[in-house]
Amino acid sequence: LIANGCTSPKNVQPNILFVMMDDLGYGHFAPNNDTLKVSNLDPYFVRVVSENKYDMSRVNHHPLNKIEKYTPEDAIEFSKKATPTMSMLAKKGVIFSSCYACNSLSAASRIGLATGYHPSHFGVYENSDQEARGFEPGTLLVEKLHDLGYATAHIGKWHIGKKNDQIILDALKRHGIDDSLNFNQLAKLHPDIYREISDSGYFGSVIDEHNPLRNGFDYYFGYNYWASNFYNSTRVWENYKHAGKQKNYNTDVFTDTAISFIRKQINIKKPFYV
Repeated sequence: LIANGCTSPKNVQPNILFVMMDDLGYGHFAPNNDTLKVSNLDPYFVRVVSENKYDMSRVNHHPLNKIEKYTPEDAIEFSKKATPTMSMLAKKGVIFSSCYACNSLSAASRIGLATGYHPSHFGVYENSDQEARGFEPGTLLVEKLHDLGYATAHIGKWHIGKKNDQIILDALKRHGIDDSLNFNQLAKLHPDIYREISDSGYFGSVIDEHNPLRNGFDYYFGYNYWASNFYNSTRVWENYKHAGKQKNYNTDVFTDTAISFIRKQINIKKPFYV
């Protein structure tokens, strides 16, 4: 979702807010599902919801200990009301109805959007390819905006760079453990050290070469991983430093951080790309 100052004078640089919804289904976006019917839904979903049968033994997230019953018809109505701001922007702006993702997987799709290249250009076809290679420095489109004088920030999920494995090697050295031990073995043989590495931010880390600050961004607050815990996340980094444990709900934390950056640029009258 891209929002900008479309009514700005021709010679004024519009502010740009780019919001990427990871794994957002076509029908999750209200403007797309105004004619959606139960017959269009996945039969398995319809059956499970209709029968009100849930395997509660597999639920490990506290708020889901009790699930409110609803019908497939209710689900469709919920989806039409769940994104009022997006619906408002779509109504007042432009929808590109023939615009498609360059890949069905998270990291590959993100690299395509960030660079303008098809992800196969980087040898990236699935998430594991991205984690092994990452993007080529100097290819991000944001660098063009930065060169034009924009204040630039990336908030939230990054996941287009390689994790910083030096964090693991440093921890093994501190504890006098053979560095030939792979990470999965470490989790089984030395769970305390594995937890120490995790708490230090390893899963959300990114090598300096792929850090947003080296690739067109002035500010970075996010994580280089497929997901971040809703609460008490240890995967978030700020610029080049681990941001510690984020106790609050991660979407609120990222939203507040983005708003703070935007307000700062508005106050100094500088165009921004977030």
